[in-house]
Parts: sequence; C-alpha cells; structure tokens
Amino acid sequence: MRWILPVIVVARFYCTFGMEDEVMRVMEMFGKWKPATRNGIPLKAYRKQPITFLTSSADFEIVTREPFTLFANTDNEITVKARKIKPEAIAISVQGGKVTRLADGKFEVKFNKVSRVNIEAVNSKKDNQLIGVASFEVLPE
Repeated sequence: MRWILPVIVVARFYCTFGMEDEVMRVMEMFGKWKPATRNGIPLKAYRKQPITFLTSSADFEIVTREPFTLFANTDNEITVKARKIKPEAIAISVQGGKVTRLADGKFEVKFNKVSRVNIEAVNSKKDNQLIGVASFEVLPE
C-alpha cells in the first residue's frame, strides 16, 4: 500500500511587501517533498523553516570584509554609512558581542560564538534615533 500525504506550506506571519508570496514561490521551487517515514511507513510531520530576508537601503549600509558575514573570536572591522548623518554621530550596539569605536564611522566588533546577530545603528546626536538594523552570520574564524 502506498500513501501520499500532502505537503502544505503556510506563511506564519504577514509582513506585507510581498514577502509571504516570495517565500511561497521559493519553497515551491524545491519540487516534491518526500514525506517523513518511520520503518518505511509515511507519517504526519511538521517542519518550521525559518526564512531570513536581506534587504538594503540607499540611506544605510554596514560594510564588512565579507558581505553579511562576521567571524567569531576575531576583531571584525566594520564601516557604518548613513546618508545625512555625520560618522561621529553614529553609534552601534550588538547583543552577545563587544563594540569598539575607531574613527570615521568605523567600529570593531567581536563575538565569542558562532550565531546570527543584529547590529543596530543609532544617531547619538538625536536621542539615539534608530538609523537601521543589519543582520549578520557569525562564522568560525
């Protein structure tokens, strides 16, 4: 007896801007999925697939040695660029890491473990008004 179970893809959050439609389009490109089995018998299974969107802005950019990548246990030099904001007014924060300000919008960030991190940039001259947030993968050195 052969069982065929449907694969249902559902967007968990609705952020608009067409993101859900893009996720559905990309997931459907994977083709037919094989059902989970136990001892050769198909069974119901659930899989939550996280999706990360990388977007860009002409007003804000964080430049690293390798795009969207930092390295654990090393000093990573980054440059933060924000339109209409002087480099000395830019401050950044990270969770799980250490930040050292260098000069001219340059910073050094260091992380002790492999993970995904967000770097948040604010305008320190305007009550820490948010400039932008960028996501980076922290890989082994």
